[in-house]
Amino acid sequence: MDVYAIEDVTIHPGETALVRTGIKVALPVGYEFQVRPKSGRALKTKFRIANSPGTIDQEYRDEIKIIIDNIEPPIKQLFYEFNDDGTVNIKGIEHGSDFHIGKGEKFCQLVLMEVPKAALYRVD
Repeated sequence: MDVYAIEDVTIHPGETALVRTGIKVALPVGYEFQVRPKSGRALKTKFRIANSPGTIDQEYRDEIKIIIDNIEPPIKQLFYEFNDDGTVNIKGIEHGSDFHIGKGEKFCQLVLMEVPKAALYRVD
């Protein structure tokens, strides 16, 4: 299912933020929600789900907040030249771009998944 932001959020280059969803759930035993990025946004921007796929397990009962990274670097490029004495003369700086998520905008997805049970045994 698509997830929508419930408030405006701006994430500066190189920063990480929690984006509120307003969603609270009580998942059935043996299930999880996986948080995944919207593929088009991942292709076109430097917006990333920080721990993709994120997991919301069956015990979690608070509001689901999505950890978002803006992986755009704070400084994308320096324009410079060397002076005759070998020192650097900075001519300009190209800064990274902020990433904005608007209130009501869909920005990620949740996928309900069954979590298989497994028994692990120590062996030599």
